[in-house]
Amino acid sequence: MISYSVIKVGLNDPDLHKSVQIALANVPVLLDQVEASYLGSPILDRRRLKALTSLLNDISQYRTQAQKKIDLVVFPEVSIPHAWQGMLVAWARKHNIGVICGLEHRVSRHNEALNEVLAALPYKTQKNRLACLAISRLKRSYSPEEVFVLENEGLKVPPKNRDAFQLIRWRGASFAIYNCYELASIEDRGLFKGKVDFIIGTESNEDVNYFSNIVESAARDLHCYVIQVNDSQFGDSRIVSPSKTEKMNPLRIKGGENLTFLTMRLDLKGLRDHQRKGYGLQKDSKAFKPTPPGIKRADVLERIRLGVVPPTSSKCLRFIVVFSIPHFGLPPFEAEREVSPRLCGSFDWHSETKSRRHQHCVAGVLITTISRLARGRGSAAGDNRLSRKPKLQWESLPPNRNGVNCLHEL
Repeated sequence: MISYSVIKVGLNDPDLHKSVQIALANVPVLLDQVEASYLGSPILDRRRLKALTSLLNDISQYRTQAQKKIDLVVFPEVSIPHAWQGMLVAWARKHNIGVICGLEHRVSRHNEALNEVLAALPYKTQKNRLACLAISRLKRSYSPEEVFVLENEGLKVPPKNRDAFQLIRWRGASFAIYNCYELASIEDRGLFKGKVDFIIGTESNEDVNYFSNIVESAARDLHCYVIQVNDSQFGDSRIVSPSKTEKMNPLRIKGGENLTFLTMRLDLKGLRDHQRKGYGLQKDSKAFKPTPPGIKRADVLERIRLGVVPPTSSKCLRFIVVFSIPHFGLPPFEAEREVSPRLCGSFDWHSETKSRRHQHCVAGVLITTISRLARGRGSAAGDNRLSRKPKLQWESLPPNRNGVNCLHEL
């Protein structure tokens, strides 16, 4: 059976439980930029950066007629350089807008070309401060054409299915992300049946007719919205609804030389309310088709319960931790975070090096040390004022290798 991780973010403020405003970025994925990335010389010139920042400014300033801003923007596969990942996460946190994007290939020290998708998910802490959880996942299945190109460039392709899929519960909404060719697997598509409000497909794919049939089938088989964002040169970026044929594609876009976006509101509450009913009450609906066999009512009710705000506590743990690991020859790093008992989040660290070896060591030390601090059994440099000693459990999310951890109260 295919495994997946469950990631919970910002459930103390489920403001996206009823609806979410989605923006589809209509941007080209140029072949010379993709090639430069896996050859180790990504194109990071000012002209490219200015075009991206102008688009981000337009997205952050956009308001609907009801004065509602965009909640989540989706970019195509391999459309954002790795070097701009930090900038994008900072922008997401500042404007409280989630970002889903495909990162350009990054070559590891083992000469593997890594195709990753990034999710930057902002949320508010219990003290009403903005934070952002950044998650990246390696593509599980490279397309035959992608494998052919990379291997003929002298690069290796990572083993299949190395990273687990992720079921993301974000601010009351439930969704999963597929990276292009992953959508071609019927087993992978069916993994989240009944568990998600929408799925996202980031693509850079010329075979639009093939994927058109896939996303339309997925919308009805899984009975959820499907958000497909493709290279603007190939087109067919769209939102597919589990509705009648004439209402199935409420948003669709292709082409254009300028970087732009289209936006649409997804009615998540209406979808869940429809799904919890039996066929007798579903058959006359004008908004959605009846649910297919295999949709479990318990899964639908679990998504509905995400809109219930958990009890809050004014007490929290605040700390600043500064470490160095001389044994491994690593430079100092620091982490600062506020953690409330019922808030899931991550620990971000800053260092002069970004090596995988460093990240593994840092993640391990943070988990061990902060767990001891939370239990009042350890100490660290900096601010260590604990308002109480709750009983906490750390749970590592496998196996995304990002040092992301969840905090739960027992």
